Order: sequence, then structure tokens, then C-alpha cells
Amino acid sequence: MIKAIIIASMMALAAVTIMHASQAVIGAGMSLPINISNYWDSYKLWFNISSNTTIEAYVVNQTQFEGDEWGKPYIGVDLAGSREVGPGNWYLIIENPGNSPAVVLYSYGTIPVNPFLSYINPPAPLGLADYGVLNESRGLAPYEELASGAVGEASIYSIYVNESKPPGAAPPHAASLQLNVVLAVNSTNGKERDYWLQNVISIDTSSMTYYAVDNIWNLTGSGGLSNSTVRGMGAVVSSSTEDYYAFAYLNQSYSLPLRVRLITWIQRGNGSVIIHFAYGVGNNLTTYDNVTIAAPKLSSAAIEVNGYRLVGSGPSYYDAELVIGGDGNASEAVLGDINASLRLLYIVNGTYEEPKSIYVFGSDTAETSYGASIHYADGGVVLVPGAAKLGVPFIVELTLLGQDIPNATVDEGVDEVINASALVSGGSPPYTYYLLLNGSIADRYTTYYAEHSFQLRLGNLTTGKYSYEIIVRDSRGSMVKTSNGVIDVVPDPSFRHSITASEADVGQTIYLNLSGTAGEPPYTYYIMNNGSPAGQVTAENETAYPLEAVKPGINVIEVAMHDQGGYTANWTTYLKVNPDPTLLVSINASNIDYGESISASVNGYNGTPPYYVRAFLDGSPINISQPISPGAGQHNLTIILTDSVGYSVERMVELIVNPDPTVNASIIPISNFVLDDYAVKGAATVMGGIPPYKMEWLVNGRVIGTGSEVIANLTDMGINNLTLIVEDSTGYRLTRSFLIDYGYDTPRIAALVGIGVLVLAISMLLRRRGSMGTKL
Repeated sequence: MIKAIIIASMMALAAVTIMHASQAVIGAGMSLPINISNYWDSYKLWFNISSNTTIEAYVVNQTQFEGDEWGKPYIGVDLAGSREVGPGNWYLIIENPGNSPAVVLYSYGTIPVNPFLSYINPPAPLGLADYGVLNESRGLAPYEELASGAVGEASIYSIYVNESKPPGAAPPHAASLQLNVVLAVNSTNGKERDYWLQNVISIDTSSMTYYAVDNIWNLTGSGGLSNSTVRGMGAVVSSSTEDYYAFAYLNQSYSLPLRVRLITWIQRGNGSVIIHFAYGVGNNLTTYDNVTIAAPKLSSAAIEVNGYRLVGSGPSYYDAELVIGGDGNASEAVLGDINASLRLLYIVNGTYEEPKSIYVFGSDTAETSYGASIHYADGGVVLVPGAAKLGVPFIVELTLLGQDIPNATVDEGVDEVINASALVSGGSPPYTYYLLLNGSIADRYTTYYAEHSFQLRLGNLTTGKYSYEIIVRDSRGSMVKTSNGVIDVVPDPSFRHSITASEADVGQTIYLNLSGTAGEPPYTYYIMNNGSPAGQVTAENETAYPLEAVKPGINVIEVAMHDQGGYTANWTTYLKVNPDPTLLVSINASNIDYGESISASVNGYNGTPPYYVRAFLDGSPINISQPISPGAGQHNLTIILTDSVGYSVERMVELIVNPDPTVNASIIPISNFVLDDYAVKGAATVMGGIPPYKMEWLVNGRVIGTGSEVIANLTDMGINNLTLIVEDSTGYRLTRSFLIDYGYDTPRIAALVGIGVLVLAISMLLRRRGSMGTKL
């Protein structure tokens, strides 16, 4: 409970109200039933009762209580007892069988302690608390936690207090965030003093301001706190019940979200204990008070959470609380809006630990709140609008929160590394992480951290399948384990390869046939050509990679195969790349007379021998190795050369075959051969053959002229032979002869005169070049 006091006329402070052993007056023949609460598991109930007269005590369950079947009582003036009780609602009944009133002092508790002695339903100090009681499968288990410090973390996204009850006990729209812990100080003479440490942020939700305040209370009786034994920024203040220490620090404004850390930690001094109070908003941390408490003959000091006992005669707990309540004087904050997450940590041997079990309400403070529903989240709690169910605790048992257990396939002998990890929450550190390979421990590691990663090196594993997992044990023996991972160690991959041709032409596409077996598919093939990257391909099975041979010469082809596990195999081959083939064709003539023949010569160069030659005359195949004798006219001779890799070169030649030349020749007498010498005119026209033509005229074997016309004077009497010889440019010859009978024989003359003109036109048959023929 927070009490209002004034320090330096600055602000009000908060202090808790502690409840001690209870006192009651029981009338004659009357009884006092004390409800122990509806506990959820078996526990041990203890009690201490003293009276001014003989009394009786009973421990009964709900059925026995309602049926007045209380059984055998404890009888006496001073009673102390304990009893194992089970789940359900139980009562401690104190009865006065005498004739006069009994004045009794009593206290009671449970082992494990029963957190519900103070609150069963809200309003209550809402948030989270650790009472040192773990609900395990085997039942309730008390535990003790000794720490050098406690940390309360809060993220407040929205908060508003509609009213404070009772009115006037605290500002009407104020609440407090309290980190409350118990400091146990032991001396060498066996005496123990317990102090209640409060580190508080007081929040006014209407003005959106806050200040920090600390309180220290002596839980083990009066005295022990005075301004001579306690030194700090604050002072020891007297109240109607007892003295306590208090200090308030710096009223400030805040904005939402408000992220607050409250840290309380202790140090041992020379015959003293030093208590540090700090708070942080955002990234700042302020140690606003350092308090020294005198502790002569000090043997130990620790912040204690203990589920085995209450403080003194009770009902205060050795608990740790991070709760939201009213802002002093046992006030209740009625929450109109709340959205906040809270988390509690201990500082143990320099590391942070989470509570093993979380309840959603505190007990030692009297400030309460109402209007929040509470949910467990990642080791802490979340408060949202609603009604809290105090119920059973959130069990922060050892839990597997996350794991990374990858499966792997690796080649034998490849030193691949697998990182496997487990993340746990709760439990009792330190944690021991075991790596099991095929059921046997391969590695282990002990740490206070809730996560650990193992590195599995697989290079020394032989071929086969392996199963592995991580098991985590905490200091209480609780165990969780991950799922199983599978490691498949496979034989080294086999690399098969071939090339479709070892010799190719420029521009021709050849293929690399590549395939892998065993190992870890898929396989990636990296191709190099003369030391430069030529491409890559990834395939599960066989693949044909097209390789373009672009440069003539010897190409060094290197292929590196990598499987998924990192295994590498290499292959080198050679590819000879030839320039494109060249075709040379020569013929003895392309323009001939009919009857003549053509001879062709074909030669191939470059490319990839041997060559295959085909020839076509006007589209029809011919044998190019023999003379070609085409008919008269224009012809196309096509020759195709194909090298051994299928590259073809084509040449086409145009041939002209001329028909044999023909001659039209005539003679005409041009004089009176009766009176004068006889003369005739010869004329000739040549067609066909191959111009130009040579024409030669002969009379009786004697050349008399050339050209297409000639005058022949006949001086010899008798039969004269006028001959025309025609030769074209190829040497082809034609001969035409005319017989002229020249004389004075009267009958003959008369006959010639009667004829008048003698015309002879004779066409000769085709003759081969260089031959001579005569046809009359």
C-alpha cells in the first residue's frame, strides 16, 4: 500500500501495507472457519495457533465442512500442525468449546506456498508474479531462486484509469507499475532479516506524467530501519503501523508507447548491503537511488523467491512481482483502457533468467487494479481490456520454442557443415544441450542461454543414412527434444561425358553429352572454352549442352561438374574447328558446238575432309568424272561439295552448246562466156556454229579470195571446181563445191545459156571440230 508523505514538498510517495499474523476473538461455543481457497493440486497445509484458553482446530474439505463431519480435532492452547491435503476447497476451523471468549493469534500457510491466500478474484495487483511454485506433471513442486537483481520490462501501448477507489486514496486517474522483490539478509549468528524492496513508476494517465519512487520495508518485525541504519537519497518515514524508507524522483511527461525498465540489484558492502534502484524510459537508464542498509556480521544477501515458506509468520511471500495497481494507500485503479506487455527477469551470476512459473497477480502489495484480462506470451504476460481469471499459474516449464534441424545429403568425404540449433524457454537453467547422432551422444554443451547451435562436420561420415536430434535438459531434469534430422551420406558422384564430334566447321553446333549419377543431384556443369566461360547448365539427369564452335583452330573444352554437396569432377576434351570448306571448279570450255564434250575438274579445300561431290546437269545427276556431252542449247551445270560434317558448298556453271554451223552458198555467171572469159560470183551466208567465221574460196584448189563473196574468173576450159571452205571460231569446218564446165562445145554452150543462172546451195552435216566434210 502506498502512503502519502511529503519529501522536499515535491511529490507523494508509495509504500506497501504488510499483513502479519491474524488475531480474532471467538465467542463461547463458536467457531472461526478460514477458507484456504480452491487449490488445484495436493500440498501441505501448516498452521500455528495460540489462545488464552483451550481451543480445537480442524482441517476439512468442502464436503466435510458442509456435512459437519470434521473428524478428530487438534486440542490445546498452543497448536501447531501440518497436513497433506488434495485439490479442492479446504478450511482451517478454529473452535472455542469453552464457556468464555477465546482470544487467538493464528497464522497458516502451505508447502508449496498458496498464492491464493491473499487474492482469489480481481481486483488484485495484476501482471505477473513468481511465488516459487511450479506446477509439473508430477504435482506441485516448490523451488528457491536466489538472485543478485531483478528486471521488470514493460511496454505500455495504451493505459487510462477511469477512477481510483476509494476516492481520495490516490489521484483519480493514477496507477502504478511496481517491481517488488524480497531481500533476505543473513548474519553469522543465524539471524535473518527480510526486506521488501519496491521500485515503482507512478503514472497519472490524465496528465500523462510519471515519476519514480522506491520503498524499503522491514518484513521481519519492527525496528531495523532508521535514518542511522539506512542511508540513501530518501529518508525513513514513520507510519501508523511501522517505519519504512522512501524516495521519489523527478516528475516527467510521457508519450505512448511508454517502454519502461525497472531494475533493482544489490551489492555486499563491509557490514552492509547496498541496494540500487534504477529505471529506464526508451534507451536511457537512470540509477536514481543507492541505499545502504547496515548489516553487521553479514554472511549472505540475495533477492529470494521461495515456494517452501512464507516470510516470518506470514502471510507475506518470498515472491517477485511486476504488477499494475493503484497509486498508493491500498487504492484500486479501475482500468478503462489497457494494452501492455510485462516481462520479469532475474540477474543470476551475471546472466538473465526467466521465472520458472508465472502467476497473473501479486500478493505482497495492497494496491490493486481491475479491468484487465491477462494472457501468457513469450515468458511474460499481455494485459488487454477484460476481467482477469487468477486461476492456475502459467507454467513456465521447459519448453521447446524453436529449432533448426536441417536435413542434408552430402558426398562421402566432403567436409560439409550443418548448423543445428534449439531454442527453449522456461525450465531451470543452466541448460545442457545434447547432440545425438544415431542415438549416441556426439556433443554436449552446458549454458545459461536458452539457445545453442551445434556444428556437425560431415566429412568423416561413411556412406549411409544418419539420424540426429538435440535434447535439452534443465537443472531440474526436465527434458525436451527436437525433431529428427536426416543426413544421407552418398557415394561420390560419377561423371559421364562425351562430345558429338571432335572436328567441326566454323558455325556448326556440336553437343556435349553430360550426365551424373550418385552424389547429390542436381548437378551443375561449368563449361570453359580455351580458358573462357562458355556457359553452365544444371540438370537432375542427363543433359545435352549445345556448344557453338565459333573460332577456327584447336578448342580446349573443359567441363567441371559440381553436385549439390560440393563434390567436383573435371573433364577435358579437344575440338578441332575448321574454316568453311571451299569448292573450286574448272572446265575446259563453257561454250561448245554440238557434238563436242566438256571436261570438269573439282577440288575441295578447308572444311572437314573427306568430301562428297555431287553434280547435276539441268537438275539431273551426272557423273562429273566423265566428259559431258550435252545437247544443243543453254545448260546449267551444278556441283555440290559436302564435307564429312555435313557442311555443303555449291557452284553453278552456265554451259552453251551451239548447233553445227550451216552454209547457204550460190554462184551467178557475170559474163558472156561465149565471147569472153567465163566469170562467176560466189556468195555465202553462214548460220550456227560459233562466230566469227573464216571463209576461203578456191578454184581448182587455188585460193582466189576470202569473205562471204568472191568473183571467180575461169580461164581453164573444161570442168572447174569452185570450192568454199567455212571455219567457225572453234575450228569446225564446212566445205561447199561447185563444178563449172567451161568450153566452146556448141551443144554445151547452148545448154548453159538455156540455164542462165546456176545456183548451188548445199548444207553439210554436223562435223566434229577440226574435221572436214563435203556433201554435194
